[in-house]
Amino acid sequence: MSSGYYGTSGGGSYAPAPRLEGTSFRNNNAYFMWQNFLMNLGYMYRFNLDTSRFLRNSEPLLTPQFAFLAARRPLGLSMQLLAVVDELESLLNEARAGKPVDVKEIEANTRQIRILAKAIRTDRSLEYIDLRTDQDLLKDTPVEQLGIDAIVRLREVALDLNSQLKAMAEESKTSTVSVDLLKRPSYSSLSKSIEKLSKVIENSARRL
Repeated sequence: MSSGYYGTSGGGSYAPAPRLEGTSFRNNNAYFMWQNFLMNLGYMYRFNLDTSRFLRNSEPLLTPQFAFLAARRPLGLSMQLLAVVDELESLLNEARAGKPVDVKEIEANTRQIRILAKAIRTDRSLEYIDLRTDQDLLKDTPVEQLGIDAIVRLREVALDLNSQLKAMAEESKTSTVSVDLLKRPSYSSLSKSIEKLSKVIENSARRL
C-alpha cells in the first residue's frame, strides 16, 4: 500500500495515508468516507460527543448512537411518506368504489411521495451505511399495467424502507459496517421503486 499523503494538490493541509492492514476498510477511500460520515453527523446534530477516538480508530465501528443519528432524519421522512401513502390509498379506494375523487389531490400525493423518497435516497447520513448495489426491484413487474393498483406494491416497498430505517435507529449493539451482512434491498433501490410506482399511479389517475 502506498505510504504517501492525501490532501489538496494546491496547498493546504495534508494527512498521512492510513495503514489499513488488519482492518475491514477495503481501501483508503473507504477510510476517508468513514471520517466524512462521522464529521457530517457532528455537523448536522451538533452533539457534544468526543468523536476523536472514532476518527482515529482502525475499524469503522457503528455505535448505536451513531446508527440512531444516521437513521434519524430519513426515518422521519419515511414516516411522512407512509402517511401520504395512506392518504393516497384512501383516495384510490374511493375511486375503485365509483366515488368522485379529486385527481389533482392524487397527483399532489404522488408528487409528495416522490419528493420524500428522493430526500431519503440522497440523505448524506446514509452514504456510508448503505453501500449495497442498486437493484431494479420492478424489473420483472409490468408496472405500467398495474394502473392505480400499483398502490399495493408501493405500500409494500414503503413499509420495507421504513422497517430497515427503524431497525437501524433501534440498533443496540456496536458493529462494523459490512456490506456482506446487508442482504435486503438498498435504500436507493427501494426509494427509486417508490418513485417509479408513484408515477405509474399518477399517470393512471388522469384517466379516472
